[in-house]
Amino acid sequence: MKKSLKKALCGLMAGLMVAVTVPAALPEAVYVAEVQAAARVATPKLVSAKASGKSKIVFKWKAVKGASGYTVFRKEKGGKWKNVAEVKGAKKTAFSDTKVITGTQYTYSVKAFKNTKGKKTFSSYNKKGVTAIAGLYTLKLNSSRITLNPGKSYTLKVNGTKLTPVWRSSNSKIVTVNKKGRITAKKAGTAKITATLGGKKFVCTVTVKKASAAANKLAKNYAKVRNYINKNGRYSEDGSKYIEASIDAETTAILSYDTKSDKLDMGLSLQIKKEGIISAMDILVNCAKSDSARVISGIYASGNAVYTTATMKASIYNGKQNLVFYNTNGSRAQSEIQEAANATLQAAMAGTEYLLRSKLNMSLKDLGFKAYKL
Repeated sequence: MKKSLKKALCGLMAGLMVAVTVPAALPEAVYVAEVQAAARVATPKLVSAKASGKSKIVFKWKAVKGASGYTVFRKEKGGKWKNVAEVKGAKKTAFSDTKVITGTQYTYSVKAFKNTKGKKTFSSYNKKGVTAIAGLYTLKLNSSRITLNPGKSYTLKVNGTKLTPVWRSSNSKIVTVNKKGRITAKKAGTAKITATLGGKKFVCTVTVKKASAAANKLAKNYAKVRNYINKNGRYSEDGSKYIEASIDAETTAILSYDTKSDKLDMGLSLQIKKEGIISAMDILVNCAKSDSARVISGIYASGNAVYTTATMKASIYNGKQNLVFYNTNGSRAQSEIQEAANATLQAAMAGTEYLLRSKLNMSLKDLGFKAYKL
């Protein structure tokens, strides 16, 4: 009896466990599952975003079955997503965005939604999105053809946008280009500079002319001065080398080479100790690359310092003309400052002429100052 009872009880318990763990399907549970399944909305697959004309971008995606419509999102480069439009109807899978600025990059994505008993259920969205640049095919390079002499430079840019393209030279032995679009001619020949932006390529053909005998001689003269300074010069506080010559008890001519700009720095230091005045001048120039020289003046008196700058065309400066000096804020310097700066400039040029003659048996004319007369 005990064995048969135990067997019966075990069978009864097993049946109860099956009944508990596998309940009959309830109508209510089936209804909830059906509602949840019906509420799910698939994420739209993105197709493309393309510029159309100057001020329109057309964004496309694939239809989602059962959707009531779509919500379009947009963001600018480095910005956040913003809701820009609602498109009703499952089969409407394109949006034309006309509220764009030419040259600006926009990224688009979309959510599908479904209306169920007055409630909107949204899908997820592609967080990467698709990108387009407004008016891309209307943008142009500032130059499509350029002719340069060896050593000369020019800056290319894509007009109409602040975006930075990827730059490439077809032959860096002829012309190089940096990430900012600055090209530098190396030797005679022709090469193409390509800027790639948003999938579009912008091309400039660069022709580098054969260097003239005069240009070659000028480059050799600058190299001669540079090599002399590197060999015989003393180190300054910033690590560069310089040579100098005392003109008188108060005046010193200084000549150095600025490696960063690849220019000679023709300087002068004038100290009038009794008056407490110090005047300094720097003329940055390399006529083998450009006829333009940058002139920097510093005047220190009564505890105050005044800095001004000017631009000189080296080949026509004869040592007597007055340049126009400007303050650091861009305004024209006062007449007294103009007079003092030009006087210091003339002294600096005379000092450099003396330095070149005494140290290298050269003159300013050898460095491109064709009109200069002491």
